Amino acid sequence: MNITKTIFSAVLLFFIYTSTAQVDDHKNCVTLTNITVYKAQKQMISNHSTEFQGKLAKIILLQSNAIYYLEGQNKLIAICYSLLARKYALEIIQFHSADNKVDPYYLISEEEKKLSNNCLDESQLLKQGKNNFPNYSENDKDYLDPLILSKYLDIK
Repeated sequence: MNITKTIFSAVLLFFIYTSTAQVDDHKNCVTLTNITVYKAQKQMISNHSTEFQGKLAKIILLQSNAIYYLEGQNKLIAICYSLLARKYALEIIQFHSADNKVDPYYLISEEEKKLSNNCLDESQLLKQGKNNFPNYSENDKDYLDPLILSKYLDIK
């Protein structure tokens, strides 16, 4: 009887640990994307770039949706939005880097890719994201002020 209780307790603790770890993985992913977005914005500012094909604006829209869904407990869709935002941010960072390289810290990891199975495609995420936040600007220059970014990228 004691062995059964011990095994049950161990399984329960393992389940709780893995569930908690996965929730933290989702939040960590969204947080790392926030950091990457700030880096992309900084690259644009330091290179006196005010436009990058609307990608900074798309990043803000996507990451705002990621935070919205993360806080609404829909963590799987939050990852989809966040990783697409990071993909765009990485494009900006790479373009504005002197050697066209990106620090591996910002890259999307294999673990994050595993979390993003079954995502909507890019156009569907953008369309749905725009429906959630219809008043967001589509111009990169509207998001170049670092103080403005914190308004959109605050994770609670």
